[in-house]
Amino acid sequence: MSFFGRLGLFLAGVLTGTITTIYALRHVLLQRFFVRQTPRSGDVEHWSGHVEPKRDGLRAKHTDVSTAIAGAQQNPGDVSMSTTREPPQPAWSSGDLRRCTARSCLGPNVTSIHRSVLLLATGPSRFSVFHTAGFFPLYVSTTDEDAAALFNQSASGIWFPVDHFWDLPFVDFAADLIALDVAPFVSNRTMLSEVLTETVRMLAQLGVLFLLGGEEFPNLALEQLGAAKQLEPGAMRQSFVRKLGLVPDLPTCPNCGMTPMMGQRHQRPSPQNLCQAWVQPDYLSIFDPEVRGKFEASSESWELQRLRLWHRPNVLDSREEVKNWVKKVSTSDRAWYNDNYVSSEPNKREWRFSQLITEGKVKRLLDAGAGSCTLEGTLRRQRLLSKLDVYLAFGAYDCSMLRICAERGALSFQQNWLKQMPICASCKFDLIFQVEGLHHNKDVEAHGLFLQNMLSHLACGGLLYVQDGFGPWVEMFHQALTSQHDYKVKVKQQLKDDFYIHRLC
Repeated sequence: MSFFGRLGLFLAGVLTGTITTIYALRHVLLQRFFVRQTPRSGDVEHWSGHVEPKRDGLRAKHTDVSTAIAGAQQNPGDVSMSTTREPPQPAWSSGDLRRCTARSCLGPNVTSIHRSVLLLATGPSRFSVFHTAGFFPLYVSTTDEDAAALFNQSASGIWFPVDHFWDLPFVDFAADLIALDVAPFVSNRTMLSEVLTETVRMLAQLGVLFLLGGEEFPNLALEQLGAAKQLEPGAMRQSFVRKLGLVPDLPTCPNCGMTPMMGQRHQRPSPQNLCQAWVQPDYLSIFDPEVRGKFEASSESWELQRLRLWHRPNVLDSREEVKNWVKKVSTSDRAWYNDNYVSSEPNKREWRFSQLITEGKVKRLLDAGAGSCTLEGTLRRQRLLSKLDVYLAFGAYDCSMLRICAERGALSFQQNWLKQMPICASCKFDLIFQVEGLHHNKDVEAHGLFLQNMLSHLACGGLLYVQDGFGPWVEMFHQALTSQHDYKVKVKQQLKDDFYIHRLC
């Protein structure tokens, strides 16, 4: 064969080999051309023209929520949040959410770390998905009947009339997830605006809001600028994610946006008087990549890791330019504060009833004066919460205490125990637990009101346990106890500063 013939065959072979190689590597080449690497973690992110914003001042944490959260489809033992953009999810209704039975069907914005759930005005039936492992739900009903129906389904909750939903007793950033049925409010735009503002106030930074019952809401949301400014669209239609940090051109709510225990709301969130929850500049959300990356798939549950990994400075400045209870106590006695209120291993020293829960004798527990939710943390560590049908907690010195509950992924509401409880009339507890709070009752009458409110929600055969340091309260409480005749009780004392009060029927 001539030289040119051999050269032709050689070039034909090279060309054939090149075409074969290109065909084999087509997926790699396409990915290399259209996909870039994210500098933060090396995860792959499809190009969308997004540029990470600069972190400056109060908006330092205003990262793009779609980048920070999208693609977080949950699997057991996985809290990673992939930055791969997912296609839009189909719309779903409240009926679809009620049929949801696994965390994964809530969409990619809900991670394994999301725990506390507020369900607002969602009717008399519970949502099965929020009663699976890793969730801590609390229902806020619009009627006594709905609250009673939920209680009978082993669902913890309280109730307020519809026109009171603009003033709910939860702290700023109280819940990781909120499901709000807007149907009771959608016909009244002023009320809807107030309820939406209140709902967003209670939603955690990078928390997820599910709106149910109002297909027209997306249009209404554009009109409620105060709330809409603080949200970004979630992965599912009618779901939204709370932005990080403060948004510009919106004033902050006074008094942490919540009614003080002994007073009234400072400001009603009307359309003309919108505000946002104050958040300190150095606030670090539990869902922020800096914190989220510390969670590990191990024998320790996500719920227990959360007790350890939340950012303690978050609760030091819960009110703008106001020194809160946490700031005062942590400054005056740091060791006592760390041990009693923000420990990674909460331990309620006065608690002595674990055996009653283990034996099934206590299924419904009311924590009266829960403070920073140390008892909830104790029961979480002892793996006893799952053995309870109902666990309800209320009462704290101020917002900063309730913010500790929120950071831990627990829910507690603010309530003056001298006033009627927002609990359904037929809802009765096997154990009501109160320690270190009765010295705040200043006279026999106050102790009588406390007893009336607690005993009215104590089941026949149930136990009201109270304990505080020995002081003047003991004699006043004893007088109130012996002078009340509405409930038949049996009382015993093991120490000078405690009372075991059994209700007899």
